Amino acid sequence: MAREARPEARDLLRDGLSDSEPWVRGWAARALGSVGEPEDGSAIAALLDDPNAGVIVQALRALARMIGDGRRAPETHTRSRVVDLLDHEDAGVRMTAVGTSSAWLRDEALASRLVQMVRGDEGFSGEQALLALARGGEPVAFDLVTEALQHPRPERRQAAALAARELEAWDLVDRLDGDSSALVRVAVLDAMIAQEEGAESAVRSALLDRDPVVRATALAYFEEHPVASGETLAGALALARRDRIADARIAAVAALRARADHESLERGGIIVRLEELAESGDYQIRGCLLYT
Repeated sequence: MAREARPEARDLLRDGLSDSEPWVRGWAARALGSVGEPEDGSAIAALLDDPNAGVIVQALRALARMIGDGRRAPETHTRSRVVDLLDHEDAGVRMTAVGTSSAWLRDEALASRLVQMVRGDEGFSGEQALLALARGGEPVAFDLVTEALQHPRPERRQAAALAARELEAWDLVDRLDGDSSALVRVAVLDAMIAQEEGAESAVRSALLDRDPVVRATALAYFEEHPVASGETLAGALALARRDRIADARIAAVAALRARADHESLERGGIIVRLEELAESGDYQIRGCLLYT
């Protein structure tokens, strides 16, 4: 549903769609994507032919948002324009068209072009096309994800994990567990967390991952779900203190704080650990403790 907005504000935004300045047209389209009414979709769709690439980008995003929350139905003539924009001369327009295309699926012509991008191995565009097909519920997405599981590019396997999550194809997610790329392992862990069943076991295993970003992802889970003991989290922090980047250290401190708030019997011991950290030479941990 559209957010609340005064009628006069909507009228000003509608006037902005035809302003001589591209930035005004773009921001008016963006705002109407949030607060506009169903009938505003036609005027926003007209901006898909705007001479300014930035305006087209904002119009695509606004229409996709309106379709996503049920304020606008995906129309045939707009679908055909989205297909054309997949080959627009401006890279930003092309990427936005791919990224928002799921709003206009299922459509044979659009799906066919997206499949071509995936199977043509068009790099980042192919990965985004794979995600769009999964989000749009295209039946071919399952087969494409299956094919992508063995792709040499970690970015494609990461997209496969994200797309499998969209499809709730958890067996395909499981096949990427333990992938050689941290990019993929993070995506797999996120999917396992979203699945909920068996999430805690997967997250606990991830605390021992060799990559700090994977461990930070696991520790963020324990900040939201403070079920890991202080000892477990302290061990994760000790491992993180060897990392070159601070992601896991900061996440471990946040998880320890959450555990202290949740479990009164462990609060004293955790506070002692955090006080000791405050005396350490790690300025990133000290900075994090300021908010603890």
